[in-house]
Amino acid sequence: MRFLYVLRRLCSMDRAVDLNRSVTYDKKYTAVQVGSHCGSFCDGPQCKYRHTAVHFFEELGCQNRPFVQDLFHFPAQGTTTKSLLKILQYQCFCITLRQIQDDMNAQRLDIRHRVALELAHHLQKSINREHPLRQLFWECTLRCNVHCRHCGSDCKQLAGMKDMPREDFLRVLDSVASKCDPHKVFVIITGGEPLLRDDLEIVGREIYDRGFPWGMVTNGLLLTPERFDALRHAGLHSLTISLDGLEADHNWLRGHKESFQRASRAIDTILQHPQIAFDVVTCVNQRNFSHLTEIRDFLIGKGLKNWRLFTIFPVGRAANDPELQLSNVQFRQLLNFIKQTRKESRIHAAFGCEGYFGNYEGDVRDQFFHCQAGITVGSVMADGAIAACASIRADYHQGNIYEDDFMEVWENRYLPHRNRLWMKKGDCADCKHWRYCQGNAMHLRDQDGNLILCHLKRLTEHH
Repeated sequence: MRFLYVLRRLCSMDRAVDLNRSVTYDKKYTAVQVGSHCGSFCDGPQCKYRHTAVHFFEELGCQNRPFVQDLFHFPAQGTTTKSLLKILQYQCFCITLRQIQDDMNAQRLDIRHRVALELAHHLQKSINREHPLRQLFWECTLRCNVHCRHCGSDCKQLAGMKDMPREDFLRVLDSVASKCDPHKVFVIITGGEPLLRDDLEIVGREIYDRGFPWGMVTNGLLLTPERFDALRHAGLHSLTISLDGLEADHNWLRGHKESFQRASRAIDTILQHPQIAFDVVTCVNQRNFSHLTEIRDFLIGKGLKNWRLFTIFPVGRAANDPELQLSNVQFRQLLNFIKQTRKESRIHAAFGCEGYFGNYEGDVRDQFFHCQAGITVGSVMADGAIAACASIRADYHQGNIYEDDFMEVWENRYLPHRNRLWMKKGDCADCKHWRYCQGNAMHLRDQDGNLILCHLKRLTEHH
């Protein structure tokens, strides 16, 4: 899809578009196909009629939702042409080819990304107002059977805190079900290592019987075929397994000599059941960066369909470990690698949810960046703390299930997550991308609210 191409034709080609025609597209046209239906075009590099993106959508008529979804790579979520026009009236683009070329850098958004991000921004404002709970993480244990160099929770084999009794978390789900449709709230069990709980199948069945879909994040060491079958019969919907390189690099990061082989066998087991939504996540670091192509080919060879890649943010054990951090040049190369892998379509690669990337937005993952912590994502931590994203510092916890009703907290607190103007300081104070970034992910804020890491800055600095 080349929205930029269509706008160029609308604004800088032969003769004026007849905008009086009424056109209704009742199937999914590509941008080029739509362009071929737009008739004749205007003279010279500057359109005397000042045709805009608004005019372009007027030309599409009233049934353009499939086209918009395909073009911008996010669900239209009931958006009508009328509301799209209202949004775009503030963004009238009539540009020359030189302006297009000038925009093609990381600091200035090109026209395709500017229009798409503007649409996403207005859709997100509606989501912020409604803050529908869509994902609920449960940190079911702090025990773990590996010793990861990058662990943000500093989990241990013998945790100082006992596992939360399942009855306590199930009361949270009862609170959620009293206010929400449970079928629309996805429960994600994390840790620590969830498979260390011997009642996980019981918990899963209780979650499922309450109407909630559920999934799990695991290192895969204990995921035998027998355990996997038991979890499936308990209603398991999705699984994520970590694989951080080929054998030497993965075992180095995970601190366990059998970690790679067991994770690899677990991947093979899950792939035999395509009804389970499944992806592999890879934390990219100095050790595995040069082997990304080999890791990709290894996963493709196994038949994996979905692969998520992260960088490691400098908190927890990773705060002072230079081997875990990529240089800015390597970070750009990583995004280009993901972008190219997506174009090849042999495996669906995507960067993780954190970070605003300017002109890489929409090209390296399936959605535009907006930190959903406290907006659609909530968490219950191992000590009962009511949080947003499980990676956010304890400073931003909003209550505790042993003192508060979860849904009362969800509906009436979380102000720092839903109004982020307090984050507009430091590097964010005068940033021209604030409108779309909103201060980056909340887990990248320290105890004083200062930004630890700016991804856009990484893309524009050359060291």
